[in-house]
Amino acid sequence: MGLDFGNELFGAGIDFGVKNRAITFSDKDLNADDFEVIDEQLNIRRGVTKTISIPPASFTTPQPFSDDILRGSLSVTAIDNGIEFTATIQLPDGATITSAVMYGDASASAETWILRRVFHDASGFDLAGANIGTADTSISGVALVNNAAESYVFVTSSLDNSDTIYGASVTYTT
Repeated sequence: MGLDFGNELFGAGIDFGVKNRAITFSDKDLNADDFEVIDEQLNIRRGVTKTISIPPASFTTPQPFSDDILRGSLSVTAIDNGIEFTATIQLPDGATITSAVMYGDASASAETWILRRVFHDASGFDLAGANIGTADTSISGVALVNNAAESYVFVTSSLDNSDTIYGASVTYTT
């Protein structure tokens, strides 16, 4: 017995009777609650809302100015003016993005962030954006994740000296 994900068989012998038991399929973590049985068929449950967290360690600068940023375990801080941060995001293929937010200190709240969809031909567009510390729940454009053709990245505007980023999160449904 197994699960068919795109003509590949996974999960032989897994006991789905244990509630919330973690099941790992390559880079996707699934729980028993993510599945439902309909007419004796095991299906991935749709409409499940989840959030992915992006830690401050994931943020970098496009051209790493290591002497212009201060990295800590809980934050990343611009120690010069004009610093832009980016952080890539790994979202599940087929998910629908419903909201996004970037967290920072009070001085960073004057700056902005965007969640950008980048096509593999280097073009792209902004899906969401707001001031740092403010969530965007009005995702623009097509919010369906397509990892075969796109990737996703958070980008800040130009931060000032002492502006601090604490991380970000993206909420999505499957």
